[in-house]
Amino acid sequence: MFKLSVKPHISAGLQKFLSEHKWMFFIFVIWSITYLALSEGILTRNQTVTVTGTTVNAVRNQIASFSAYLNTKNPEKVKAVEETNRKAAAIVEALKNFGVDERDIKVANMSIYRDQNYVDNKYIEGDWNVSVNVEVKLRDESRVNDLTSLLSGLDVDNFYGPNYSVDTVTMDETGLLNAALEDAKTKALSVATAANKKLGKMLFFVEDGAMSNPIYNYRMMGGGGGGAEMLPGTTDVYKSVTVTYELK
Repeated sequence: MFKLSVKPHISAGLQKFLSEHKWMFFIFVIWSITYLALSEGILTRNQTVTVTGTTVNAVRNQIASFSAYLNTKNPEKVKAVEETNRKAAAIVEALKNFGVDERDIKVANMSIYRDQNYVDNKYIEGDWNVSVNVEVKLRDESRVNDLTSLLSGLDVDNFYGPNYSVDTVTMDETGLLNAALEDAKTKALSVATAANKKLGKMLFFVEDGAMSNPIYNYRMMGGGGGGAEMLPGTTDVYKSVTVTYELK
């Protein structure tokens, strides 16, 4: 039996170099470790503070939404459907003539079912019921009362509205964002002062988005008109940001 021994082969020249320059090699290793630590921020990691900034602004409502409910009863299903479709088409045409853009008119939520009448301990099938909703958005809030009068005079069973909301497409979010960032800075300064630190630069922030609470002015009406004048009012729009600052 014999054992095979394998040893790393180092030339005599390399052995001599390592022997004569071992301190240089040691310093190189220490420098490399320090460089990596500095590049990763391990030795110089700054203290930070993270705060949430918020702002709220009352924005005048620009959009008024209505929903008209139509229902038809008929012993024949086909006739009930045809009558409901006729009513819906008449309302859509009236809305277009009023000046509402077609993209702001939606006919949806059609329902078809048959009455079940309980007579002499048994169910007897009755009339067919067909209903549908015509939903409309009015982007000129100054004409809300005119549209209310129009819907009141049409062949609808009832309608709901107006439900007011802000136009998020045209809303100026830049001002809200700046106000939220300013609120965050004020809070961060307060924290820095309490910790006997100075507030450094903003490292990063996350925008949490804008939220609003729409105004719901439900009005349920039948064939008659009238009612109080509708006023758009305002909606509170919120903006929130989470910001991290450096502390010195």
